[in-house]
Amino acid sequence: MATKRAAELEAANNTFEHLAREWYAAKCKTWSEGTAVRTIGALEKHVFPIFGKRPYTGIMPMEWMEFLRAITTRAPT
Repeated sequence: MATKRAAELEAANNTFEHLAREWYAAKCKTWSEGTAVRTIGALEKHVFPIFGKRPYTGIMPMEWMEFLRAITTRAPT
């Protein structure tokens, strides 16, 4: 049972969202409040729904390219 829990914890820590939130926590201290709010807002609205729960090592470069192309063609919200 402990092994299963350790595996679940490791899997949760290997997600793109976990990695991005660690990055955000380290970087946001150097940003203005507006930049920090916009950055986490964009991640939560656009990126985490698509890539958040996935292991970051499993996201292929072409997936990022397709995602970024789709974002640039959307109307501003």
